[in-house]
Amino acid sequence: MAKAIMFLGTGSDVGKSIAATAFCRIFKRRGHKVAPFKVQNMSNNSYVTVEGGEIGRAQVVRFYMAGIDQWRIKGSTLENRI
Repeated sequence: MAKAIMFLGTGSDVGKSIAATAFCRIFKRRGHKVAPFKVQNMSNNSYVTVEGGEIGRAQVVRFYMAGIDQWRIKGSTLENRI
């Protein structure tokens, strides 16, 4: 059975993304299969994928640290704040 870790915080800008990114790299280096996932991201800082979609820059960094090609990840959506 797969094991999972969830990072929760009491609000925005409390370090959840930094912690998740760091643990992605740590577990990847230790040989674990890492699959970061954020179901919804509200950000002005977007990254255009090779397929033409948009994901948040924090997600791109997390995927990179986990050794995953970010454009292969499905299910994440980006809502641009206006």
